[in-house]
Amino acid sequence: MPLWRTHLWKTLWFALLRSRKDKRARIVVRSVAVLIATGLYYLYWGRFVYRQSKEDGVSPAFPVMFYVFIFGTGILARFLMKRYHRRADEALNFSITGAIPQQVPVDTIAPEVRERIEERLVITAALLIRAGSERYLREHTLPEGAEIQTRQIHNRVLREKGLWEKLEAEERDLLMRPDGEWPLDQQERILEWSEQLRLLRWVLRIDRELAPLAHLPPIDHALAREILEGKCVSTLPLLRSWDVRPERDTAEAYNARALAELQCRGLAPGNPDFAAWAGVIRAQFQGDSADLTVGARTVAELSEPELRYLAALADAREQYASQLIERLSLP
Repeated sequence: MPLWRTHLWKTLWFALLRSRKDKRARIVVRSVAVLIATGLYYLYWGRFVYRQSKEDGVSPAFPVMFYVFIFGTGILARFLMKRYHRRADEALNFSITGAIPQQVPVDTIAPEVRERIEERLVITAALLIRAGSERYLREHTLPEGAEIQTRQIHNRVLREKGLWEKLEAEERDLLMRPDGEWPLDQQERILEWSEQLRLLRWVLRIDRELAPLAHLPPIDHALAREILEGKCVSTLPLLRSWDVRPERDTAEAYNARALAELQCRGLAPGNPDFAAWAGVIRAQFQGDSADLTVGARTVAELSEPELRYLAALADAREQYASQLIERLSLP
């Protein structure tokens, strides 16, 4: 992960907090320390070369440019190799599944695919904001005479953008309901729409990074407001299916681990087959240095509400990431 990514520094902080009992965290902290020490060494060496060149009457430009060239070509080679391996992995997947043998899309995505993803971005933002409003109305009593305009405002936005007719029937019925009249089960889909919005923003490169599940990201209505207000527009190429696949796999692992922990604590249905599966999964992640981390803790250390939230969050991301992979794989 590049150094300018904000989630990297948060991850490093969590690793530092866990370093006393987690050998994986110690490896991360040690690697960062070596990286910092190496950077300081080369800064000192560059200063030494510069001063020595001036003392010898030689232009310091040549040694400086030499080291810039060496490091620059190394970084470029790493980038190209990483890109090649991503495409090779995707080609292997297609080859194994037989979905599109020897026809892996490489450089272009059909304009219709991008258009559909951009449409879903706005629709999902409207659903998220409306679900948040419905939950607020359920949990709070408004002053007498207060007028709620969430439905009118966001439905007007969808009509102005030509998206009203592109809503699914269930979505249209929901958005047409009066404010405060959503069923409870539809209000609880807010987490599902929140994760869909995160993935869509990331795939469209509005956001440079996807909030890691290890950070247990909360629902953020600001992400939806930015879309509906037209503040976030990206003209960059879409991410490809091989970019999304690792996030889908990570979500699958977190989902399985959270469900297994719930079952082993007696907080999930006691199906014998499910119990046996959960026991195997939990055994694979036993110990501070083997379990999946959430912040500075492991999944085994989470409370019941946190576990249920993590399971729902990971499941929503896994399901929608799978849909995006399929859509982005279209020729």
